[in-house]
Parts: sequence; C-alpha cells; structure tokens
Amino acid sequence: MNIRKYFKYVASRPEFAALTIFIVIAITFYIINENFLNFRNLRVLLTISPEIALIAMGATILMVSGEFDLSVGSVFALSGVVMVVLTNEGVNAHLAFTIALLMCLAIGYINAIITIKFGIPSFIATLGTMFMVRSVAIVIVKADFPTFPMEEMYYLRAIFANPIPGTIFRMSFIWFVLITLLLIFYLHRSNYGNWCYSTGANQAAAKAMGVNTDNVKIRNFILCSFLAGLAGIFMVLRTRAAFPSVGVGYELQAIAASVIGGASLFGGIGTVFGALVGAFLLKFLDNGLVMARLDVNWFRFAVGTLLIFAVVSNTNLRRIANKMRE
Repeated sequence: MNIRKYFKYVASRPEFAALTIFIVIAITFYIINENFLNFRNLRVLLTISPEIALIAMGATILMVSGEFDLSVGSVFALSGVVMVVLTNEGVNAHLAFTIALLMCLAIGYINAIITIKFGIPSFIATLGTMFMVRSVAIVIVKADFPTFPMEEMYYLRAIFANPIPGTIFRMSFIWFVLITLLLIFYLHRSNYGNWCYSTGANQAAAKAMGVNTDNVKIRNFILCSFLAGLAGIFMVLRTRAAFPSVGVGYELQAIAASVIGGASLFGGIGTVFGALVGAFLLKFLDNGLVMARLDVNWFRFAVGTLLIFAVVSNTNLRRIANKMRE
C-alpha cells in the first residue's frame, strides 16, 4: 500500500481524528504528571472507562441507524437500583440481576415503539422516558439509599466486578472486551450491520431494497438500553452502592463520545471502535485534569472544544478522502 492509498484509507476512517486526539492527550498529561500512566491510575481508568464506553457503543449503533436515546443515563441508574432493591426484598440475586436487565430491554422496546409506531422524533420520545425512568429510580429507593447486599451479591461481584489479581483489570473489563468484539461483528461484519448503515443513510432506499428498517431500529433501541443497564450493574457491583442520581449527564457524554469517535448525527456513519476511543478519551481527559491539578470545571469546556474540533476534522478528512477518490 503506497503512501497516497494509506492516507486515503486513514482519512476516510471516522475514528481517526479521535484516536489522534486521544494519543496526544495521553502523552500531554503524562508529561505534566508521570503518575498519569502509572499502575494505580491506569487501574482506575480501565475500571471506569468501560462503563461509559458500553453506553457510547450502544448509542453509536443506534445513531448509525438514524436515532438517538437520551434515556441511557437514567437506565444506567435504574438497573442497579432495581437489582439491589429486589435482592434486599428477598429475591435471589441472580434472578434480580436478570429482572433488571429484562427491564432495560423493555425500556428500549418502549422507546422504539413510541418513536416508530407513533412517529415521534426519538430525541423527544427518549427525553420523556429519561425523566420517567429517573423518577422511577428515585421512587423505588423511597428516599433512602438501599444497603448493598454483600453476601447475596458475592458471586455476581466475583463474575462481573472483582479485580483480577496481579493485573490492572477488573472482571468487568474482560466482559467489556468480549462485548466490544461481539458489537464489532454485529455492526461491521454482518448483513445486519449493513442494514443499520443503509437505514441511517437513506431509510427510503433501504426500504426499497427490502430492509425492514423499523425492525432494525427496534433492535438497536433495545440493544442501546440493554448496554446502558449492564454498565449500570457493573458500576453498582464495583462500588457496592446503588444511587438513583448516578448517570446524570451520561446521555450527553455518550453522544459526545460517539460524535468525537466519528459518528454522524444524521445517521449512516459511525464505528464501534470510534465510540470506544471517544469514551476513553473523555474519561482520560477528566482524570488528566485532576492529575494535572487543574480546575475540573474545565472538563465541560474541554469536551465541547473536542466535540467541535473532532467534527470539523472528520468533515475535512472525509472531504479530502472523497476528492482523492475522484
């Protein structure tokens, strides 16, 4: 592959700008504070980053098919709350885990039905369910934070959240890697992935080719909600605490991570790897500001700047790649 072809390939990849920014930020914060990439801090970063990455990857797949989900932050909180409250009420922990995830699937399906069957824009539909789901989470705890049932959750923690001895990883990171590989196959190596891209790029044309676009969107809404709920359960098992207030703003961070990773707000463009890079970039940035002893209130400013820069960069790189094909 000659240099021209290589550059054309790289420029056409939507996640290229995010990956470049991620590397620059990691090196910059390491220069400022060498502890940024030490064992202890990397263990923190590789514990918290996969949780938002799971949400971002689900959001990206949904955005590829042309829709949004603003309820993921609330689903993130509700899943863990439901699991802990049910277990405290005497329900078997594994059954409570299953019920919490089934509830997330149901929320995703409801989002899809409201959006598709009633013709309401997904931005509005999921904005409504965002408030509804968060309210349910608050009502369930009855103004009192539930005690984490250590004994009952012992095996779930061992499977999904315990640290792996001698490494910087937790079990949740292993699950995250496995899920990421499945999502990459789902979106980039299967016919269904092609249907997702065609649905988001041109729904009318996709329907004309025989793609069941409604079914594609319903599946992606359900997947997005499921991944948000699973991430919330990982967080609860890790921290041993369930709070209805967690995940506030995660819906915007997920969209930001998706867009920084190269996804298009208009659908038809985006990758799982790009969402992963965008999510890790945000967490590394947040942590780096703390390690550099800077005011963490600059985080939102930095995210906004990165968001604009990434979109401009991706647009220009895509334009350059298209010209090189001509």
